[in-house]
Amino acid sequence: MLIGEYSVEDYPDYTAILQRIADKYQIPVVTCKDFGHGENGGIIPINISAMLDADNLKLDFKENQTID
Repeated sequence: MLIGEYSVEDYPDYTAILQRIADKYQIPVVTCKDFGHGENGGIIPINISAMLDADNLKLDFKENQTID
């Protein structure tokens, strides 16, 4: 699970709920403030194969990220 900024303000309860879900279903979680609804509005492509390495905090896209 890759979690970006939800808001300019921090919501600890929101983060705690997502962490409990991830722990329950053994889903790796990485948080990143470089995309989402905050100041940094980076784009994460949808429907592109990717590999999330939560131990090394790395997200690698396995396909071309541009539209042909």
